[in-house]
Amino acid sequence: ATGDYKTVDNPALRKWKWATNDPQGKPILVEGDLAIHPDALQRVRNIMSRERLMEVARVAEKHNLIVYSDEIYDRLVYGVEHVCFASLPGMRDRAIIIGGFSKDYAMTGWRIGFAAGPKALIKAMVNMQGQITAGVSTVGQAAAAAALDGPQEGIAEMVAAYQRRRDLAVEMLNA
Repeated sequence: ATGDYKTVDNPALRKWKWATNDPQGKPILVEGDLAIHPDALQRVRNIMSRERLMEVARVAEKHNLIVYSDEIYDRLVYGVEHVCFASLPGMRDRAIIIGGFSKDYAMTGWRIGFAAGPKALIKAMVNMQGQITAGVSTVGQAAAAAALDGPQEGIAEMVAAYQRRRDLAVEMLNA
């Protein structure tokens, strides 16, 4: 709502700070490990444990907050459990989940993503998005639908290949 405070992970891309700064609203830059998501800068981050996410959920509930959770890397997590914030008790209506096709389906450059969350909030996001971008091409929409409807086995193979590469890199760095 107008005049609300919004938290923004810092550092973040300038556009994220702008998007949360309505004329009477104030962005709050959050330093450190409070961010739930690997942000738009795609720097290496710690993945929050279920216990830490539950702490964030308690704060969100206590202060009536909506939590933005970027889930684009949800399948590319190694050695720890990925927990979707919206899956926590009572958080489905307090979470905006952002995802996309560039990571899971190797569709980098297509710039196709999606959001899930409370209906009224998603409607407001669609209205805002319609004013600042041209939308996804018809070909891109068909490709995304085919990716979702098609075989999913390739994702596990790709994740396993990334795991092998990651493990090799870690081994070489630790040598």
